[in-house]
Amino acid sequence: MHPVVFDTDLFGALSEPWSLHTYGVLIAAGFMLAMALSSRQARREGEDPDRIVDLSFYVLLAGLIGSRIVFIFTKLDDYLRDPLEILMFWRGGLVWYGGFIAAALYEIHYCRKYQLNYLKLVDLQIPYVALAHAFGRLGCLAAGCCFGKPTDVPWGVVFPPGSMAQTAQ
Repeated sequence: MHPVVFDTDLFGALSEPWSLHTYGVLIAAGFMLAMALSSRQARREGEDPDRIVDLSFYVLLAGLIGSRIVFIFTKLDDYLRDPLEILMFWRGGLVWYGGFIAAALYEIHYCRKYQLNYLKLVDLQIPYVALAHAFGRLGCLAAGCCFGKPTDVPWGVVFPPGSMAQTAQ
């Protein structure tokens, strides 16, 4: 497991160290790859590839907001005690399904606003969204979260002693 790519305090410029997490790097890589491949597919199907790029960034923003909102509701008591923690997104706190729901709702809105065929657009994007999701799951593996139940099959993953997965199982 490699949850952090590197830590830095930007040569003393930050009051606390900042970490570049493997999960975030893989999510970003998956997003960029999905956007590029969706844009290429749009061109092949006679659609405007720039529309896919624009939509992708808006959907990403909607997904991040929805993901954060659902996380806040899952820990509402903590955030009511210290509401400023809501703004400290760099400390973590996103829920996948919240992001998915918000992104899907925004995409519906976008398609209505620009009179685009929602189902055709989703058909064009979904294989690449699945690929991006796979990158995210690799990020979870690197972080040591989203683990399953213990197994003894040869292809099972052995987590290091003291890791979140190892102590929970």
